[in-house]
Amino acid sequence: MTCWAEQGNYGKLQKFAVVLMGDIVKKVGWEGKPSEPPLWPLLRPLVIGVAGRNGDAAVAAEAKARMDKGWDTLPADLRFAVYSIVVSTGGEKEFDQVLDVFNKADMAEERVRALRALGYAKDTKLIERLLGMSISGAVRSQDVFYVFGTLANNRDGAALSWKFLQDNWATIIEMFASGQFLLARILKSATSCFSTQARAAEVEAFFKDHEAPGAERAIQQALEVIRSNASWLERDRESVGEWLDGHKDL
Repeated sequence: MTCWAEQGNYGKLQKFAVVLMGDIVKKVGWEGKPSEPPLWPLLRPLVIGVAGRNGDAAVAAEAKARMDKGWDTLPADLRFAVYSIVVSTGGEKEFDQVLDVFNKADMAEERVRALRALGYAKDTKLIERLLGMSISGAVRSQDVFYVFGTLANNRDGAALSWKFLQDNWATIIEMFASGQFLLARILKSATSCFSTQARAAEVEAFFKDHEAPGAERAIQQALEVIRSNASWLERDRESVGEWLDGHKDL
């Protein structure tokens, strides 16, 4: 969906996601059942997360209520969905609520869940706080790519995270001088949802002027993804737009 983020009817696509996922949420519910189909535990957090982050008010309210009871009361498989919903639909209070999980959780897996969820923030200042954490030492070097990957999938964070990467390139290169694989992951994550030829040209121009040791192949792969996204939009923008516009209930 993020490839469509700069289109004027992105809001209609979000409403479609809510309609599509909302009925499934009602069917699978928030609680697991002993006799439920084996794939429902995997489906449940997926549909709850998509519905809540895209505007389903009832799902968002339920997520907030559950979070307010304490993150450690949440089933493990629903935590990321709940964290990401409260961050994406809330403000500084909710951001700090999930940041507290990141700071205090003992298990690395829990900290990663919280870190990824923080990338769904909408407020520029909160996004900038998260980006600052990525180079301050607050985030383990092997987890930094989660920050850029989640923000790349955030309509409000993609451009900000790319600009931050450019502005702080010297610092990032120094941080990952001995971890070229991690640098490659960051590059690919940060640009994965760009979807215009102009963005591809911008990324290509930046790396012509800035070294990225060991990440040359990752840059080429990133450019291929951006151009593929752009080609899809150029091919299907009109037909998808007409379909969305034709559904007056969206």
